[in-house]
Amino acid sequence: MTDVKALGVVDDDQAVRESLTSILSAKGYRVEAFETADELLQASRANGYACLLVDLQMPGRTGLQLIEELDQGGALPPTIVLTGHGSISIAVQAMKLGARDFLEKPYSPDELMEAVERTIANAFADQSAPGSDFNLSELAPRQMDVLKGLVRGKPNKVIAHELGLSVRTVEHYRAALMSRMGARTLPDLLRRAISAGL
Repeated sequence: MTDVKALGVVDDDQAVRESLTSILSAKGYRVEAFETADELLQASRANGYACLLVDLQMPGRTGLQLIEELDQGGALPPTIVLTGHGSISIAVQAMKLGARDFLEKPYSPDELMEAVERTIANAFADQSAPGSDFNLSELAPRQMDVLKGLVRGKPNKVIAHELGLSVRTVEHYRAALMSRMGARTLPDLLRRAISAGL
C-alpha cells in the first residue's frame, strides 16, 4: 500500500542524495535513498512510495532502465526524473515509459517541492490521464510542428531554426499550446501530448 509520506530517491551522487533527503525530510517526508537502481530493486519497496525521484545518468542500470523495469512489473510509483542540462530528450523518453515529471539540474528547493507535491497530488487525483481526451487534430499544422519538436526534446532555438521561425514565435506557439491543452509546465504539456497519442 502506498504511503503518502514515503519517498524514494535513486542517485549515484552522495551529495545529491543527502541534499534531497535533507530538503524532503524538512517538509515532513520519510525518505529512503539508494545509490543504485539495483539497491532499490533489491529493497522491493518501490510500489509503496508516494513518489520516486530517479537520476537518469547512473552507472550500471540507468534511470531509464529502472523505470522501464518497474513499469513492466507493475510497481512504478509516480516518478520524477532528474536530468542534467540538455537532457530533455531523455526525460521525454522516461515520460513515455511512465515517468510523470522531470527536473533539470540544477533546480531550487522550491522547484523540487513543487514537482513532488504536484506529482503526488496528480497521482491521488482522478487516475485518468490529463489531456488524454484532447484531440491533436484540433491543432493548427504549425502548432503541431512545434509540439512535435518539444516532444522530441528540442530547445526553442532548434525548433525555430528547423521551422524557419523566430525564437519568439516558437515561444508564442508554446504558450498557446500550454493554454489550449491545459498544461501548467513543460513536463505537463509533454505528458498530455504523449497521452493524446503523439
